[in-house]
Amino acid sequence: RENKKQDFETQVSEMTGIRALLELLHKSGKPLVGHNMFTDLLRIINDFVIPCPPEYHHFKDVVSRMFPTIFDTRFIVTSAKLPYHTFIP
Repeated sequence: RENKKQDFETQVSEMTGIRALLELLHKSGKPLVGHNMFTDLLRIINDFVIPCPPEYHHFKDVVSRMFPTIFDTRFIVTSAKLPYHTFIP
């Protein structure tokens, strides 16, 4: 029983730490950069901010408020419509 309590306290501490990190990222104003981030953002919002809204435009509003500037490298490369080798020096 004591072990379960300790496991729970550890999980709460870790989640609080992640939430604090997300707040730091938000307050810094720095862009969030990643590759193929949609599912990562779904998980971050759902697990650490609020339950994911059922409609995409509500989810997009939440993400935009949390991370105003996002660069998804996969989206950038695929939307450029250039051969991938042109991105490698």
